[in-house]
Amino acid sequence: LLNKEGIEPAYAFGFGASYTQFSLTDASFSSSAGEFLAEVTVTNTGARVGDQVVQLYVGCSQSTVDRPDRLLRGFQRISLEAGASTRVGLRASIDTLRWYDESICGWQVEELPHELYVGSSSRVQDLVSAVVTPCR
Repeated sequence: LLNKEGIEPAYAFGFGASYTQFSLTDASFSSSAGEFLAEVTVTNTGARVGDQVVQLYVGCSQSTVDRPDRLLRGFQRISLEAGASTRVGLRASIDTLRWYDESICGWQVEELPHELYVGSSSRVQDLVSAVVTPCR
Protein backbone atom coordinates (compact mmCIF):
# COMPACT_ATOMS: atom_id res chain seq x y z
CA LEU A 1 0.00 0.00 0.00
CA LEU A 2 2.84 2.41 0.77
CA ASN A 3 4.32 1.85 -2.72
CA LYS A 4 0.98 2.67 -4.31
CA GLU A 5 0.79 5.92 -2.36
CA GLY A 6 4.40 6.88 -3.22
CA ILE A 7 5.62 6.55 0.39
CA GLU A 8 9.10 5.10 0.92
CA PRO A 9 9.19 2.92 4.08
CA ALA A 10 12.20 3.01 6.39
CA TYR A 11 12.62 -0.75 5.84
CA ALA A 12 11.09 -2.37 2.77
CA PHE A 13 9.31 -5.71 3.01
CA GLY A 14 11.93 -8.44 2.79
CA PHE A 15 14.74 -6.14 3.93
CA GLY A 16 17.31 -7.94 6.03
CA ALA A 17 20.63 -6.97 7.54
CA SER A 18 23.58 -9.04 6.37
CA TYR A 19 27.29 -9.11 6.97
CA THR A 20 27.97 -9.49 3.26
CA GLN A 21 26.69 -8.24 -0.10
CA PHE A 22 24.90 -10.01 -2.93
CA SER A 23 24.30 -9.27 -6.59
CA LEU A 24 21.47 -10.61 -8.75
CA THR A 25 22.18 -10.96 -12.48
CA ASP A 26 21.01 -12.73 -15.64
CA ALA A 27 17.32 -12.71 -14.69
CA SER A 28 14.89 -14.49 -17.00
CA PHE A 29 11.09 -14.54 -16.84
CA SER A 30 8.45 -16.66 -18.58
CA SER A 31 5.03 -18.22 -18.29
CA SER A 32 3.98 -21.78 -19.01
CA ALA A 33 1.07 -24.06 -18.17
CA GLY A 34 -0.65 -21.80 -15.64
CA GLU A 35 2.41 -20.50 -13.81
CA PHE A 36 4.99 -17.75 -13.89
CA LEU A 37 8.68 -18.67 -13.84
CA ALA A 38 11.62 -16.49 -12.78
CA GLU A 39 15.30 -17.42 -12.65
CA VAL A 40 18.21 -15.32 -11.47
CA THR A 41 21.89 -15.83 -10.67
CA VAL A 42 22.78 -14.81 -7.11
CA THR A 43 26.42 -14.08 -6.25
CA ASN A 44 27.88 -13.41 -2.81
CA THR A 45 30.13 -10.45 -3.66
CA GLY A 46 31.23 -9.93 -0.06
CA ALA A 47 34.04 -11.40 2.04
CA ARG A 48 31.96 -13.73 4.26
CA VAL A 49 29.43 -16.51 4.03
CA GLY A 50 25.87 -15.21 4.05
CA ASP A 51 22.21 -15.90 3.48
CA GLN A 52 19.93 -14.19 0.98
CA VAL A 53 16.17 -14.49 0.51
CA VAL A 54 15.33 -14.21 -3.18
CA GLN A 55 11.76 -12.98 -3.65
CA LEU A 56 9.28 -13.17 -6.54
CA TYR A 57 6.64 -10.45 -6.84
CA VAL A 58 3.82 -10.18 -9.40
CA GLY A 59 2.29 -6.86 -10.43
CA CYS A 60 -1.02 -6.18 -12.17
CA SER A 61 -0.73 -2.53 -13.24
CA GLN A 62 -3.24 -2.99 -16.10
CA SER A 63 -5.86 -4.58 -13.82
CA THR A 64 -9.37 -3.18 -13.71
CA VAL A 65 -9.47 -4.28 -10.05
CA ASP A 66 -7.85 -2.19 -7.29
CA ARG A 67 -4.73 -4.15 -6.25
CA PRO A 68 -1.38 -3.51 -4.58
CA ASP A 69 1.52 -2.59 -6.90
CA ARG A 70 3.31 -5.87 -6.22
CA LEU A 71 2.21 -9.13 -4.58
CA LEU A 72 4.76 -11.51 -3.04
CA ARG A 73 4.15 -14.89 -4.71
CA GLY A 74 7.33 -16.85 -4.01
CA PHE A 75 10.65 -16.82 -2.19
CA GLN A 76 13.68 -19.00 -1.50
CA ARG A 77 16.39 -18.64 1.14
CA ILE A 78 19.91 -19.55 0.04
CA SER A 79 23.30 -19.61 1.75
CA LEU A 80 26.47 -18.82 -0.19
CA GLU A 81 30.16 -18.80 0.59
CA ALA A 82 32.09 -15.62 -0.25
CA GLY A 83 32.52 -15.36 -4.03
CA ALA A 84 30.10 -18.23 -4.76
CA SER A 85 27.16 -18.07 -7.18
CA THR A 86 24.02 -20.13 -7.72
CA ARG A 87 21.02 -20.06 -10.05
CA VAL A 88 17.68 -19.69 -8.24
CA GLY A 89 14.36 -20.58 -9.85
CA LEU A 90 11.00 -19.43 -8.47
CA ARG A 91 7.49 -20.39 -9.61
CA ALA A 92 4.11 -18.81 -8.91
CA SER A 93 0.75 -20.22 -9.91
CA ILE A 94 -1.34 -17.80 -11.97
CA ASP A 95 -4.31 -18.93 -9.85
CA THR A 96 -2.81 -17.06 -6.86
CA LEU A 97 -3.82 -13.85 -8.68
CA ARG A 98 -7.53 -14.68 -8.67
CA TRP A 99 -10.02 -12.16 -7.31
CA TYR A 100 -13.65 -12.54 -6.33
CA ASP A 101 -16.00 -11.06 -8.96
CA GLU A 102 -19.37 -10.31 -7.36
CA SER A 103 -21.04 -9.89 -10.76
CA ILE A 104 -20.51 -13.61 -11.51
CA CYS A 105 -20.36 -14.79 -7.88
CA GLY A 106 -17.04 -16.50 -8.51
CA TRP A 107 -13.29 -16.24 -8.70
CA GLN A 108 -11.50 -15.19 -11.87
CA VAL A 109 -8.06 -14.35 -13.24
CA GLU A 110 -7.70 -11.39 -15.56
CA GLU A 111 -6.11 -12.24 -18.89
CA LEU A 112 -3.58 -9.43 -19.15
CA PRO A 113 0.20 -8.95 -19.11
CA HIS A 114 1.67 -9.08 -15.60
CA GLU A 115 4.86 -7.56 -14.29
CA LEU A 116 7.24 -10.06 -12.71
CA TYR A 117 9.89 -8.88 -10.27
CA VAL A 118 12.70 -10.83 -8.65
CA GLY A 119 14.99 -9.39 -6.00
CA SER A 120 16.04 -9.10 -2.38
CA SER A 121 13.23 -6.85 -1.05
CA SER A 122 10.07 -5.10 -2.21
CA ARG A 123 11.95 -1.86 -3.04
CA VAL A 124 12.04 -1.10 -6.75
CA GLN A 125 15.81 -0.49 -6.47
CA ASP A 126 16.28 -4.09 -5.26
CA LEU A 127 14.26 -5.69 -8.08
CA VAL A 128 14.78 -6.83 -11.66
CA SER A 129 11.58 -6.94 -13.71
CA ALA A 130 9.90 -7.92 -16.98
CA VAL A 131 6.36 -8.00 -18.37
CA VAL A 132 4.97 -11.49 -19.08
CA THR A 133 1.65 -12.56 -20.59
CA PRO A 134 0.32 -15.66 -18.80
CA CYS A 135 -0.06 -18.95 -20.66
CA ARG A 136 -3.09 -21.05 -19.75
